[in-house]
Amino acid sequence: MLLTELHDRYAHLARVDPDADPLSVLYYRADIAGDQSAEPSLRITAWTRNVHALERFIQWHGRHPRENRRVRVDPLEQRLADWVRFQRRAATREGHCEYQRLRLETIHGWRWSPVNENWMANADAYRVFLGVHQRPPRYRAADLAERSLAAWAAKQRLRYRRQSRFSEDEIQILTRLKIISSL
Repeated sequence: MLLTELHDRYAHLARVDPDADPLSVLYYRADIAGDQSAEPSLRITAWTRNVHALERFIQWHGRHPRENRRVRVDPLEQRLADWVRFQRRAATREGHCEYQRLRLETIHGWRWSPVNENWMANADAYRVFLGVHQRPPRYRAADLAERSLAAWAAKQRLRYRRQSRFSEDEIQILTRLKIISSL
């Protein structure tokens, strides 16, 4: 959904039946008011300011803020990365009203679970490679994409040997791809 569609939807709701989802209407009104909001709730105002700051950051840098615990990053980027991580938490997400969830999804590149999505994309790319080449990717291959898939598979084997947490679905996928063997 585009931001304009979301705003149109909630402008209509605010006019026709603001009591249908009053919290979403409050967030909508704070969102369109920007810094001119007369909203008494600091929580709503802070959340809206963070959404706008995230959008400005993405527009300026062409990417989402990154977390890096090894290298010191810009304090604004770290603050936004922390905020994004907090918004993605299941407990936080369950507390969001409908407008908040939909509003976050209008942000360019927003994903609720980027680690899981990346993991599944790598597993799918590995499956396709196996289907096309009839062999696993090689770590010393000339092709960078093949080396990347081989490195991903090696990391999964290492994580599995170290008894890292995998979901049952992930274990089944890794077993089917013959990255790990089932016991």
